[in-house]
Amino acid sequence: MAIHTVKYTVHQDPPRQDGQPAGLHVRAHELEGVNTAQLVADVGRREGQLYSAGTISGVLTDLSDWLAEYLAGGHAVTLTGIGTFTPHVEGEVADDERGRSVGRLRVGSVHFAPSAELLESVNRLTSFERVAATRTAEITDAELDAFLASHFAAHPCLQRHHVERHFSLSKRRALALVGRLVASGRLRLAPGATLHSAAYVPAN
Repeated sequence: MAIHTVKYTVHQDPPRQDGQPAGLHVRAHELEGVNTAQLVADVGRREGQLYSAGTISGVLTDLSDWLAEYLAGGHAVTLTGIGTFTPHVEGEVADDERGRSVGRLRVGSVHFAPSAELLESVNRLTSFERVAATRTAEITDAELDAFLASHFAAHPCLQRHHVERHFSLSKRRALALVGRLVASGRLRLAPGATLHSAAYVPAN
């Protein structure tokens, strides 16, 4: 397989309360996402491939269905060579005269932990290139529209950290860009979302 280049930026951490100098961290500049159709097409083009595009697509669909069933039962699912999917339960907890009450339970997200084999393969195929950090003012409307179309093709909602990673922004700048998307009528707060874990859906 070919070696691929990941572009990255270097950012300064927030000021420390103990007076010590703030550290630095590296953030990857995320490219456009890969959807199912592209994955199926790329796998189907591999030399010596024994399965048709329809078979590959069917296996992925069945895998999604079985993952949903196992995760709905509270199981963590480990796929050898890929990683582990674990359901994360969210709910509203309150204290009352009878003790703690829990309401509005849901599986808020599914956590994925890659296997050591997958990480080793990714690092073997990756080189790195440093680029200048992107500022929110330099992100055009066309770039925003392309990002939203790509993101919502693969995800039901959008959160601040998706914007932060995709555009290589600080948390503060990512929040400002989300505000810009809401103010421009592109996004609205998802039903049931809270400001603590804000999630957004397309406004239209």
